[in-house]
Amino acid sequence: IREINGSSFINLNLTKPMSDELLTQDRVHEYEILYKTRYNMNVVFAIPEGKQLVNLPPTVNKKFEVGSYLAEYSVEGNKIIFRRSITVDELVIKSSQFAEWNNFIRGLQNIYTTTLEFK
Repeated sequence: IREINGSSFINLNLTKPMSDELLTQDRVHEYEILYKTRYNMNVVFAIPEGKQLVNLPPTVNKKFEVGSYLAEYSVEGNKIIFRRSITVDELVIKSSQFAEWNNFIRGLQNIYTTTLEFK
């Protein structure tokens, strides 16, 4: 948790799978993935006493030819529930799919930067 000007900030993305898997434009060969993958993460965070959540991030649910991801936040009582699911459906990313793969990875990178603010 970081404190800045009376506000507290926290990022519930405890891991950031695949965040460094952007493919360069000059890559010539296919990108091979060892196995189809699904990463699921559930985080329960107790809202600190005396603090109030400023806003809940919107749900992100995107599907691509190469995979999909879901990130959703909900509030249950004094707890924030964060659910994230990432699925990779391809074993080989062809050069014609590099742009889509990179969009997929950039979307994940955006999810990984989401923070919650409390006052």
